[in-house]
Amino acid sequence: MITIPIEDIKDADVLLSIAKELNTLYSHKREALPYGMNIIAELHANENANSRILGCLLKFSRNGRYVLLDSFIKLMQSKCGLKIDINIQAPIFSHEENRIDLLIKEGRGYAIIIENKIWNAVDQDKQIERYVDYARSCGIPKNKIYVIYLTGNDSKKVSNKSLTTKARKDLSASKKKDGRFICMSFKNDIVPWIDEVMQMEVVSKEPLLSSAIIQYSDYLKAKFDLRNDDRTIENQLKIIMSEKLQINNLNELFQIWTEVDKLNTLLSDAADNRIEAMCKKKIYQALEKKGYIIKKHIFRYNCFHLEIEIPEWKKSWWAMSSENRRLFYGIWKIPEKIIAQKYISQMSSIYSKGNSEGYIRWEWINKMTVDDAFWEEISTHSVRFVNSIVFEIERVREATKGMNL
Repeated sequence: MITIPIEDIKDADVLLSIAKELNTLYSHKREALPYGMNIIAELHANENANSRILGCLLKFSRNGRYVLLDSFIKLMQSKCGLKIDINIQAPIFSHEENRIDLLIKEGRGYAIIIENKIWNAVDQDKQIERYVDYARSCGIPKNKIYVIYLTGNDSKKVSNKSLTTKARKDLSASKKKDGRFICMSFKNDIVPWIDEVMQMEVVSKEPLLSSAIIQYSDYLKAKFDLRNDDRTIENQLKIIMSEKLQINNLNELFQIWTEVDKLNTLLSDAADNRIEAMCKKKIYQALEKKGYIIKKHIFRYNCFHLEIEIPEWKKSWWAMSSENRRLFYGIWKIPEKIIAQKYISQMSSIYSKGNSEGYIRWEWINKMTVDDAFWEEISTHSVRFVNSIVFEIERVREATKGMNL
């Protein structure tokens, strides 16, 4: 529902006109930049891919020296303020060992556990605790276990259900200090670190490694708006915008900011209303005609959520939803119901991700993000989109036959 009358915005037509002009200018300047192909971006790297890339960089060695891993440990030390006493000799790198995104360990010497949250995935129950327990079961002393909580831009904070009291104790973490639980982000830590190691002489002598680092640095900078070319263009646009709006003092700037916010709210509400109406007709009604019962739905520009009942399931239902605009499929369990462990174990072949925020099993949908292209795709190819939902539901129903869900 639009709640702000357009009359409340002075010179709305002027603001829209300037916005269109700046957008056109931005597009022209972007087109003038050197061709920006990035292989990693084109392959739509997910969390696992980013963990593998980081692992490949860290395992680089020459003459028995792991120079990038050594540099990374120095970065860890600067972040936690502790002296990290690790003797690197023959580290073993693994991915998804005991569900750990990236694990670096040497016998009983040390373990570096990296939990990759580049897309701010939801924390799982006792996640950090389980990882620490696993490292200890490998014979590694708890004072040699380090956990890196690696987010996209530092906005996500670890939850107490993941970093439990026991895990905090094992990692010497408290309210005043993080101990061996080290928070980092790709934007503020990994990107600067990559730029630093790119200057190493030993790296410059490795053509394939250098090219990989250049691609990965560019990929991350694009994801977190750190590209120098983009910043240069934005600064130019800021100057032009100030000239167009004839901003003379701070109060005028605040006033225009308020006006733009109001206009943004109007446009946002209008987009949500249009999306809701489109999805009701092209998705909701189309699925109902095919005999599916929809429990709940949310259709907004930055959120897609759809819950569908499965006739033979009495304790759960199927869902397609988004988190931070990334889409996933999942099987949601009714909280008060109990599902036998044997069925939960069997479902690992359906969706790879484990229990999280009520979902028994779930899986990211590769290459699907709730953005302009997503809504345009539904608008022009809704039948194809609905058919893909039907195909997935029927695939899951067939795979769960005989399970008491």
